[in-house]
Order: sequence, then C-alpha cells, then structure tokens
Amino acid sequence: MPSPRPAIQALSPYVCARDLYKEADVFLDANENAFGSAIELADASLNRYPDSDCTALRKAIADYCGTDAENVIAGNGSDEVISMAVATFAGEGDNIVTVQPDYAMYGVSARIAGASERQVLLAEEFALEVPAILQAVDARTKIIFLSSPNAGSGAPIEENAVRQLLCEFDGLVFVDEAYYEFCGKTLAPLVSEYDNLLVSRTLSKAWGLAGLRVGYGIAPKPVIAAMRKVKPPYNIGTLNAQIATAAILTGRQRMEQNVRQTLEEKERLSARLACLGLEVLPGVANFIVARFPSRLSSKKVQAVLAQGRIVVRDRSSLPLLENCIRFTVGTPAENNAMLAALEKIMVQNE
Repeated sequence: MPSPRPAIQALSPYVCARDLYKEADVFLDANENAFGSAIELADASLNRYPDSDCTALRKAIADYCGTDAENVIAGNGSDEVISMAVATFAGEGDNIVTVQPDYAMYGVSARIAGASERQVLLAEEFALEVPAILQAVDARTKIIFLSSPNAGSGAPIEENAVRQLLCEFDGLVFVDEAYYEFCGKTLAPLVSEYDNLLVSRTLSKAWGLAGLRVGYGIAPKPVIAAMRKVKPPYNIGTLNAQIATAAILTGRQRMEQNVRQTLEEKERLSARLACLGLEVLPGVANFIVARFPSRLSSKKVQAVLAQGRIVVRDRSSLPLLENCIRFTVGTPAENNAMLAALEKIMVQNE
C-alpha cells in the first residue's frame, strides 16, 4: 500500500458523538437547532447533520460496483475524492505525475497541497506511454493520475498498461472513471488485486446528477481508511445523499437508457461533423473532440457559436488537441441547432 504522509499517519479521523451512537431518541450532542429548520422538505430532518459515514449511499455504491462499503469513500463530487487523495499522500516537496491532455484539477489539487505536477504526453492515438511515465517518477512521486476514458480526448486506456504501472510504481495509481458508464470498461475489479489502486467515479455524467455534486472512490480498505482521516465529517448533505442513494437503487434502468440514447446521438453527430470537414478524434465518452481545418480557428468558432447562444469547449490550449473543440453530446434538438450554426460558419469560411 502507498504510504500516507507522516502527518496523516499520526492523525486520527474526526469522530463525533453521532459516529459512536447513531440510534437514539434524544440528540443533544451537536448543537443543532432542536426546534426545526427554516424550511421543511419531504421527510428529511434538515435541522440535523447528515450521516458522516454516508452509510446508505456507500452501501448502494458498493452494491452497484460489486465491492464492499469499506472499499468506498463518498465525496462532494469526484473533485473532493481527488483532493482527499492528494491531501492524504502528497504534501510539500512531493510531486504527482499526470498524462496530458487530461483533467486540470489533478494539478490544481497538488499545488494546493504544496506538491508539484509533472506532465507526460500521451502517445499517438492517446495511448499511455508507460516508459515515459515511469521515467518521470522519482522518490518524491506519490500519485500517478490517469483518466479512462481520457478526459481530454475521450480515448480509453489499456488495462495492461495500468497493470504495469501498478506493479512498477510504489505510490498510488489514481484512475478517474468519470465516463465509465459510456464505455462500459472499468478497472475497479483490480482493487482486489493491487494495494495501490484507487478508482474514482461520479454521478454527474451518466447518472445526470451534476447538480448534486456526488462522487466516490473505490480502493483497498487501508487506502480508504487513510483518506477518511482527511475527509470533512459532513461532506455530503442529507438531501444530496438521499437523492444519490435513490438514483443508484431505483434509477439504473433509466440511466442506462439515457446512455444508449447519448451514444446513438453521438454516432449521428460524429458523422455530421465529419461531413462538415472536421477530423473527429476516436473516443468512448459522452463528448466528441473534433479538429478544425487550418483555415479556421477553434477559438473563433467557439466565440461565434457563443454569439448564437451555443456554448462549446475550445480545447486548443491542451497538448495534442491543437485547434480542437469538445462537443458534449446533447439532445437531438440541441445538436441540430449547433450543427446548423456550425455549417453556416464553415460555409462562410470556405
């Protein structure tokens, strides 16, 4: 198992009385307002703090993922899972390794903790360059961050490459599977084989719950236990936890239907973009990255679309994604509106 920072090893997790005594008739331990909250919603006791363990939510997640609740940590979005992992294992003078292009919050979280970021480029077709990643590692490297599918391009990563990193790197290998449900491939089962793997996911994408800010990590129990030492005691609100739990328990069929619709629409959108003369990069997430011909600037295209109240994401500042725009797959009506506006731009710039 990767070693937590010495300060974390010496740290005891925050324990409140409610952690010790969850069931009672009278709660006079947390300085809550016993006379009620300013607003009443459903059956939630909003004047009481939420379950700091997220017991029901973690059990639902564990059942969905085929693991134990002790292997799960819940976060205020997967961003908090990232920050908790960094806070646990990387500190002042340490470093993390990221592969580019990828999600910027890995580096942001490291710098907040006083660690530095070492960037390694992906190989052709956005494959992992394992020798280059390992070459970037030194004695102060605490975490290697990967996303699968890749957050920059949407390309998946090979399991064998991750296995090699897990075997040859002593620190934590963090695999971000934010788009897992769209590709159907996961490395989560490897948590039972390797003591240095953490897989994170979110309910913001396929589950359609971006407004809740709920994510989770799956890892060996010692890694979860170490991360719990830095977890805020009430990091997920009562309503958010209830809705997320209900979604996992009762909404899986609807989620999977939405995923199928998204992928069908993605296929249509990809074909249309290619017909307009864009280079559509291969990917398995719920977005399309496409490169514009040299006569057009992706930044200018983004700006013109925005003038028509259509917002897309310019990715040209990222390595390997020069002159590229990321198109999230929307509804057919949304995609048609974007395509019509984009076709007009292309015709005007022929």
